[in-house]
Amino acid sequence: MLDDTTKYPNKPDEVLYMSSFDTRTVYPNDSHDNFGARISGVIIPLVSGDYEFFLRSDDASQLFINKSGDAIAGLEMIAEETGCCNAFQETGATQTSAPLTLQAGKAYAIQALYKEGGGGDFCQVAWRRAGDNIPAAQLRPIPGAYFATSIPASGTINITKQPASITAAQNDLATFSVQLTASHGPVVVQWQRNGVNVPGLTGLTVSVGPLASTDNGAKYQAVVSIPGATLKSTEAVLTLTPDVTKPRILGVTGSDLFNSLTVEFSEAVTEASASKAASYSLDGGLTISSATVLNPTTVRLATSRQNQGANYVLSIKDIVDTAGNASAADSKLAFQSFGPVSGGLKLEEFYGFTGSGVADLQTFMESDRFKNNEADAVAYINQFSSRVALPDNSNGLASRENYGERISGWIVPAETAEYEFFIRSDDASQLFLSTDATVDKAVLIAQENGCCGPFEEPGAGDNGDGTFPTRAPIRLSAGSHYYLFAVWKEGGGGDYCDVAWRKKGDPAVARALPYIPGSVLQTLGAPGVLTGPTVAITAPAKDSVFEIGAPVSLETTVTAASGKKIVSVDYLEQGRVVGSSSIPPYSVTFFGVTEGAHTYTARATDSAGVFTDSAPLTIAVGVPTKVIEIVKIDDKALWRYDRSGQDLGTAWKDLNFDDSKWPQGKALIADESTTTVEPIRTAISRFNDEGTYVQTFYFRHTFDFNDTVNPGTKLKLRHVVDDGAVVYLNGVEV
Repeated sequence: MLDDTTKYPNKPDEVLYMSSFDTRTVYPNDSHDNFGARISGVIIPLVSGDYEFFLRSDDASQLFINKSGDAIAGLEMIAEETGCCNAFQETGATQTSAPLTLQAGKAYAIQALYKEGGGGDFCQVAWRRAGDNIPAAQLRPIPGAYFATSIPASGTINITKQPASITAAQNDLATFSVQLTASHGPVVVQWQRNGVNVPGLTGLTVSVGPLASTDNGAKYQAVVSIPGATLKSTEAVLTLTPDVTKPRILGVTGSDLFNSLTVEFSEAVTEASASKAASYSLDGGLTISSATVLNPTTVRLATSRQNQGANYVLSIKDIVDTAGNASAADSKLAFQSFGPVSGGLKLEEFYGFTGSGVADLQTFMESDRFKNNEADAVAYINQFSSRVALPDNSNGLASRENYGERISGWIVPAETAEYEFFIRSDDASQLFLSTDATVDKAVLIAQENGCCGPFEEPGAGDNGDGTFPTRAPIRLSAGSHYYLFAVWKEGGGGDYCDVAWRKKGDPAVARALPYIPGSVLQTLGAPGVLTGPTVAITAPAKDSVFEIGAPVSLETTVTAASGKKIVSVDYLEQGRVVGSSSIPPYSVTFFGVTEGAHTYTARATDSAGVFTDSAPLTIAVGVPTKVIEIVKIDDKALWRYDRSGQDLGTAWKDLNFDDSKWPQGKALIADESTTTVEPIRTAISRFNDEGTYVQTFYFRHTFDFNDTVNPGTKLKLRHVVDDGAVVYLNGVEV
């Protein structure tokens, strides 16, 4: 316990400042073990009301608040997590508080205590005001703009570019931005409208709208805060001009049930005009029975059955925007209904289904939402792995807990043969395959009852109920379409579902099999749905050098495939998301970047959930830095390894040691079933050939280096290790 140590409460080993109520903002990975932590400050609501607080952590935690004010002495425990890794829980759970009445603008002391043993480590707190209908599992940690804390005055902020006043038309969006330098981070930018904080309007660049007549003359300014300092920008005035632009159709998307269309308009339209079925017409003999307004710019039309892959034209009349402008008389847009699309599968996500076992999976599959295809989110993946759409466990974020998923489409073998199918998942999953192209004949062929096993050889991994995670060979014919789908259930913690196959007689080890590639997969979708966006980091220039302490700003040029929009651009460093933007030019600014070389990649995700990674961009902080990649973790570099379990002494470290009799393989070389960083390219057992558990493995790789080494040259290692490793270069420990 924290109160069992003399360090608590006033002698911490480290003091950090978080930009939201989420320890992932300061401890982004799970590399810290055996510690206790206290998170404290005051929370200041912007709106009066009754609030529930939600706590989740790895490991145990407690949440306290002073219901009356900002005094630490009045703290009361309102929520507790006794174990680990649950999602944010709904009302009634011990991790969720009873509703608390809070007043706008009043400060309330808040504190969380949590304890980390080993493995994952995070503590997050969310809140929800009475009347909000967001499920607990989809809540996000409370942003830093709602908090304050007492720290010594220190640090400096310099606003290098003030927000500019803007003239915009009614119903358009207005974008404001501020540029700055800061002596340290984290940097929190909260925007105000007429001197009042706007909930959720945070960041260096923000957009507001659709603009209403009441926005004319509004004044926006940024309040920039770092631990120890706060600075306000000048005010930018928003001037509104009348909206004279007629609404038009921006896009039309079909459905895989062929009985509905989703229509996107160029601006907000009135519900009265957009909800009339008579306002729409289709050629090709199609009729429209109803129009449902999903949001001010989106309408769903119920239609008679569309032909697969057919070309149609949607026409509109008397659609009115919120300024009273009616659509043009000849407003129409051509589109193509859903048809088979080669290159991948469809992934559907259904939120709010608890549990992790096969029984919970059956409950999910028997639900009306599953049967009626009422998914909360849809994405498309170019291989049979959920990691394409959900590349990690969301670093502990609750939006990736307590859900069910389905991946579906057709497999079209290039060769007639007998094939084995393999499934692995976290948590339970089932794989179904049809004898033809219809879903009606699909039968269960493989099942994972729990969590986290590898791809198993046929006959291994018996679930004890007559099911196995691997299917005995099934004969498939070249060029034929076979419907297949996987369903799986996620409770808490890790989440993935992967499927592989292997032709009978292929000597490849099950645990090292690649996922089924998109080249043999098809699904129903709009044309180009599996085509990813183009993306390139356009600023700064490659190999740019920044002074120590200077902000590092990145900009990206992104183009979505036809009919799709860009949803977000994430910036990654060493495989981890370090910044995001959803507003062109998709810029981010980093403060307090450490000295040395940094390599960033931009990942652009479109409205179909398909993403593309940019070419990497390397910059340097402090001094010009040349980065030379010596050895990559990829499909080309081969490593020799020894798994005999014997102590090899010291000779094996020498450059001239004869390792020719050692087996070799591509990294990652492992026995673990999954990794969120790199795929396992060579699978090995934890046991040697005599069946003895191996505690120490030895790896060797030889490379030639022909470049010039200058004074100050550093060797940087990126490793994927469980649990520990010692690295030698020409026999010298590095």
